[in-house]
Amino acid sequence: MDISAARQTIRSRLITALREEELIPQDTPIPPDEDPVMVLRKLRSELTVPATNFDRAAAELADSVVGLARAREGVARRYQSRTSLGNMEQLVCEGHPKHPCAKTSLGLGDAYKDVLPEQVETIQLRFVAVREQLARTSGMPLIAALRSQIPGLADRLAAECPPGFVVVPVHPCQDVALSDDVRELATSIAAEPLMSVRTLRVSDETGCVHIKTSVGFQLTGAIRGISYTALAGPVIAERAEQLMRTSGISPYTSDDTPAFRVARDLAGVRVPQADGNSFGAIVRVPPQGIPAAALLATNPLTGENFFAEFLAESGATPAEWFDRLSTILIQPALTLLDQGLAMEPHPQNTVIELRNGWPYAVTVRDFGGCRIVRDSAFGQRYDWGFLEGTALLSDHDTAYDKLIYPMITNLVLGLCEAAGIDPGTIALDNLPPMLPRKRMFGMRLSGAVTEQDYVRIPNPIPPVPLVDELPWAREHVSERLTETMAVEGLTQLPECDVDNAVTTLAHVKQVVDRRLRFYRSPADLISTAPPELRGVVADSLAITGHNVHPLAKLRLGFDAKDSALYGPENFRPTNLKLIGVHPNLLAETGDVTAILRAEFPENTPNTTLRIVPVHPWQWEHVIGAEFAREIAAGTIMDTGATLPVLPTLSLRTALTFHLGTSGHRLFIKTSVDATLTSTRRSMSRDSALGTPLVAAHLAGLGLPCDLLPEIAGCAYDGPKTNPRAVRGLSTLIRESTPRTAITAAALRGLPTVTEEFFSRYARDLLSTVLPTMWHAGIALEAHLQNTLVYVDDDFQYQGICLRDFSGLRAYRPRATGVPIRDGAITMTDDYDVFIAKGYYAAIPGNLAAFVDQLPDDPRHYWRLVRSIVNDLIAEHNPPQVDVDKLLAPTMKQKAFLRMLTDPARGDVYVDVPNPLVG
Repeated sequence: MDISAARQTIRSRLITALREEELIPQDTPIPPDEDPVMVLRKLRSELTVPATNFDRAAAELADSVVGLARAREGVARRYQSRTSLGNMEQLVCEGHPKHPCAKTSLGLGDAYKDVLPEQVETIQLRFVAVREQLARTSGMPLIAALRSQIPGLADRLAAECPPGFVVVPVHPCQDVALSDDVRELATSIAAEPLMSVRTLRVSDETGCVHIKTSVGFQLTGAIRGISYTALAGPVIAERAEQLMRTSGISPYTSDDTPAFRVARDLAGVRVPQADGNSFGAIVRVPPQGIPAAALLATNPLTGENFFAEFLAESGATPAEWFDRLSTILIQPALTLLDQGLAMEPHPQNTVIELRNGWPYAVTVRDFGGCRIVRDSAFGQRYDWGFLEGTALLSDHDTAYDKLIYPMITNLVLGLCEAAGIDPGTIALDNLPPMLPRKRMFGMRLSGAVTEQDYVRIPNPIPPVPLVDELPWAREHVSERLTETMAVEGLTQLPECDVDNAVTTLAHVKQVVDRRLRFYRSPADLISTAPPELRGVVADSLAITGHNVHPLAKLRLGFDAKDSALYGPENFRPTNLKLIGVHPNLLAETGDVTAILRAEFPENTPNTTLRIVPVHPWQWEHVIGAEFAREIAAGTIMDTGATLPVLPTLSLRTALTFHLGTSGHRLFIKTSVDATLTSTRRSMSRDSALGTPLVAAHLAGLGLPCDLLPEIAGCAYDGPKTNPRAVRGLSTLIRESTPRTAITAAALRGLPTVTEEFFSRYARDLLSTVLPTMWHAGIALEAHLQNTLVYVDDDFQYQGICLRDFSGLRAYRPRATGVPIRDGAITMTDDYDVFIAKGYYAAIPGNLAAFVDQLPDDPRHYWRLVRSIVNDLIAEHNPPQVDVDKLLAPTMKQKAFLRMLTDPARGDVYVDVPNPLVG
């Protein structure tokens, strides 16, 4: 056992702590003594903090030297002849690299060799039965908690435990006074001590569980019992899980599982004893992965730092690796704090699941050090009265330090230091300019245990740099305006807010380029999402948007804050407000409320009112003003409930963030009475109530491609006539698809869009659109945004799916049995309107965008399309008048700039050369 090397390490940690924690003046000379205890004693008069616990701290320092030497010797001995790694939690022999007392275990004595994780692989966990009246419990009954994870052990304990008693796991180093009320059980089981020593991994052939026990000796800074606040863990865990399930805090992995989790503490038990001490345990679901503290350790087989090895395996740069960690840990943890819960993600509590060396998912365990912000949403949602007077209830600033210190100062900077990485070479967003550094040794000198004391240090991690995209956006919009004015025959630009479109486009490009900075292509980022979310990810990366409209990113009514909150480019959940509306004020097709209650029961409020999902922007800017009297009367009510969704390219249509109970997500199309691209995006009653009926009719036609069903809709049905009110509450619910389906607008420019891809796509699109016009009299609005493309994992073409049937046109003389509401604009007697709608959407509004992006001569691709058209004409024998319109020298194209001069006029078209006959 090398005491000399251990003494040198602890001396170095002590000096670092004294300097970094500002416990002595910076110019204080350090005594040359090798013994860290002697160094501390000689510096006692220089200490800048109260040292009321000095002698105990000195004893801990001396014991830490011995503990570190023993730990190093134990790991070296166990791995002397091994060729493979065991439990990585048993390799963290150095303890906290900044804490000079990290390896103290005062009171343990010679039992160290039998229980410490560096010394032994397993210990024997025993159990006692305690009379129910003497035990304080929380969460599930302990036997039930064990049965959910390790049923074999639970069955043995249940068979042995007397009636009226509860089972309590007991660490071999925990003294328990046996009596008629506290009885030893014969059942015991082998358990692996984890790095915290008292938390044990218990497994048998039926399962596995983690059990946090109490011990009667000191670890680091305290004797580790099960405190009253620790007993709150299962209660906090259950409520935190509910918060995670009902909000959009955690991103999803490629397997559609949460990438950020909080530990599931299932049960707690605490038994006070006559001597004033207590014993007990917490039962926890085992997290998947490796504690970050293990990444700080040295691989006993290679002598190299684990994190450096995993980083090399990943092939990532440090900036790339930490950016991925930020996505699944730092940003979700900050969002969780915004809700009111600060976890304590230090290296021991943060368990990272790695895939090929990359961070894949994170679990933060142990609620003993968490903080609940009193005046937050989480703090107000539940009754926390049982925690009054404890440190677990705090203000926001206290909770913020409680999160930032362990997560950034301790974990991120600790990983950088362990692997020799300059933190200035990585970049992370949303961090403060000054970081808290805990006075860990200073707190030992003063005897503080739960109280927190910090110094402030400059944050060495820079934010992600931002590029000014305004010049690019101005040039891009100017070029498109010039081209569009020429097409529409305009010599003067109509009055429109070009600056809004330019500013929004610059913002979108800035955000998207920042998100893509570590990916070779958008496809690589899209592939990190589960199949059902890849389409929304692709939408979020589509910078330029509409292929015909020159002001594709116009968001009149939105300011910069609105775009940052609700724009799809951010890939950030929007919390739709679940508004209560009196049944007398609402008309429905299908049952929106029943669908929401069935799919998202935890989100949907319990009320006799009908539930309407409303975009938060719409509530703030439209509903609150237009329905002020109804809100005051309680016939329209903000229930306080929300449903997290991810906005698609259209912004107002979004996909539910979580899977519903059916195992699938839903699209929800809401009213947003702002001008997005070309139109105010509120929704007519006819669209909200009629589209589900039309969608069902289309599904019965046997079309050659898939259609996304519209399953329910609702709209205002009260006395108001103001269009903002009449259209303001309209909502549609649409099914999603479990396949990877990417909006055609988001596929433009991807390298997988080859000639073969385009040819198959064009045939599937036209084989659906043209015969439906010719024979059913229905012109689908199959533009880029309404066309989803099925692709496989390599983005190879697999087919198409059409969605959103609110904008189609049915030609009355030809369309029979189409259930369109009386007076709806979707039914027309105007043949030219019918033809323009269908042909424009599919050809100039869809295929032309792909042709413009493909290499080589565009005429080559239009000849491919013409060949497909000829085949369809020969196969379907359409009305000659339709063929004549399709193959005329010119074709209709929407004139979006002309439409700006008279928005109430509706669709306006101009003639453009027909590429099918060019």
